[in-house]
Amino acid sequence: IKSKFRKELDHHLYRTHRGFSDNPLLLTIMLMTFEEFAEVPSKMHIFYQEAYTVLSKKHDANKGGFRRALSTGVTTDQFADILARFCAITYKDEKFEFSWAEMDCYFNSLKPKFSLFSQSTDDFIFDVCSNLCVMYLESNSYSFIHRSFQEYFCARFFARQKDKNLERIGALFEHNKLARRGDQTFQMLYDMIPEKVTEFILIPYLHNLLRKCDNEDGYHTFLRTIYGSITAGNDYVVDVGECSATSVLYQFIVHTFHIPHEDSIDADLIDDVDLLASTEYFMLTGDEDYEDDIVEEYDIPLDFIGDQDSAGNVYELDWNEIFSDTDCYRDLIKSIDSNLFPLKHEYNEIRKLYTELLD
Repeated sequence: IKSKFRKELDHHLYRTHRGFSDNPLLLTIMLMTFEEFAEVPSKMHIFYQEAYTVLSKKHDANKGGFRRALSTGVTTDQFADILARFCAITYKDEKFEFSWAEMDCYFNSLKPKFSLFSQSTDDFIFDVCSNLCVMYLESNSYSFIHRSFQEYFCARFFARQKDKNLERIGALFEHNKLARRGDQTFQMLYDMIPEKVTEFILIPYLHNLLRKCDNEDGYHTFLRTIYGSITAGNDYVVDVGECSATSVLYQFIVHTFHIPHEDSIDADLIDDVDLLASTEYFMLTGDEDYEDDIVEEYDIPLDFIGDQDSAGNVYELDWNEIFSDTDCYRDLIKSIDSNLFPLKHEYNEIRKLYTELLD
């Protein structure tokens, strides 16, 4: 089994499950899952479901070969529901590390939902840390053995909510700091119930976005709403520029439905870009310690002894500022309004996608 597992790691698992495969404890859970199911699923929510099943079976096996209730007096399947609500509440609160007092507060809020009035917080902690090994204690703080366990159980809880609540759940992701850090909660929720997420979260989101555009300044409103501001570089520093959306749901839509998107915009596509605030970059040559390094002027090392040549400029495009002075930026606006401009093309594709999803 270990030999087959090593081959799978070499072939693809190390890449597809990087967060697990570079951690010895989590790698062991992967091996246990592989031993039980003869594979490690590519869909992450299925992997976590199977990992929890394996951990609960190990608990049962350690209790004499038969299923025994946990310290909280429930089965491992019932405990998964308790843990799912705990993860959803703490995710909403943007918490992933807890003191005992915080664990006590959260567990007391769960008691009425699951009739756990006779169970103590320590029972819950013993189950989640010692019996099922989903969390651990270190320096008087309780944490998940991997943040993705919180993400999975949170997604599991959301996936079981009524359809009418899903749009509100989508709004939670828009404003949640953890979601903005690129976690996998929304992706796993989508994988669990793709049709419902599309109908009750993504389509309403696009409807509200495009209605706002239609009621205001169309494409210009789209730029102000989704991007706010971007940076664009030319010459050797095109890749230094950044064009990332401020919306979690929009980023998900672009990625999931393969909407053409440029992470870096070439400033040479924009007329009168020199009217904008910019930062000049330099290429360092003639010094083997810094050969061909590209840095800002103020980052040139004090011990650099070679030549410095201009590598290009990175310009700041604040859409609110630009569209508030159409006379000054007339030619610039004309160039970004072109259907050949990447963000205009993206806007047109988003409108097409919305129509296709409605159909």
